[in-house]
Amino acid sequence: MVRLSEGLTWTLSADGAPHTLAVTCQAPGPRSLTLTLTRGSAHSEWDVTCGDREADRFAVPAGSTFTAHIPAAGPGVDALVLWRFDAEDPADVDGCPDDIAGCDT
Repeated sequence: MVRLSEGLTWTLSADGAPHTLAVTCQAPGPRSLTLTLTRGSAHSEWDVTCGDREADRFAVPAGSTFTAHIPAAGPGVDALVLWRFDAEDPADVDGCPDDIAGCDT
């Protein structure tokens, strides 16, 4: 859990198995945040709406480290970011297996 006013940058490893990054935020009023995922030259941006009942889930394939970044919202912003990073069984990956590079549909 991190305060949105501080922002955050994680460098995470998905060695050995695909993973899911789940991100949600809680704020007293309407708010959203931008999550940026980067691995090598692949880059994607996602909007996460605060207050949703379920976390937004992002598929990360097995491989080298990647970076997840949420910019600081500035002082006085009352919101928290909650996140989890879980390994997944490859058979359980549903939909696009790579939310960093994206998938052609």
